[in-house]
Amino acid sequence: MTKRILLAALCFILTTSPAHTQTRDGGKNTWTLISDDDSGFLLLDTARIRRTRSGTVTAWSKFVFLPTKEGREKRDQATAGMKSAYPNIKPEKIQKLERKLILNEYDCELQQSALRQIVFYTDSGEALVSLDYSKEKLSPIVPESVGESLMEAVCKAAPPQQ
Repeated sequence: MTKRILLAALCFILTTSPAHTQTRDGGKNTWTLISDDDSGFLLLDTARIRRTRSGTVTAWSKFVFLPTKEGREKRDQATAGMKSAYPNIKPEKIQKLERKLILNEYDCELQQSALRQIVFYTDSGEALVSLDYSKEKLSPIVPESVGESLMEAVCKAAPPQQ
């Protein structure tokens, strides 16, 4: 029964989220499922994978918090410092967070990554806060982790190095 509810929630979110909005060039965004559990699911936008001048690769992923106990706990962990760091954000808005978009940079050859940006969105699509991590340094990917699965998908889909 729980699996059916989660599957129904997943189908609803996938068909109503920005993943299915038209882009300016008339194409569709391409989101690929990387990982899922009782708290939510992680998607990779394969249409926005870019190679930088230095040879690294940037990619956007999206984590969608499911409306489950585990999903609320994961959302609360992700936003733990938000109330004190951003006192102008009302607590009820934080409770309505549905997803976060994450920009990462990867060095496919060295198997390293760095977080670059996180944007939190409410269930109505409002961008609540954007956090900049552009100064972070690349560090090794943890083996056998979701991060490694994400990096492998990114590097496989990345444009060739020139």
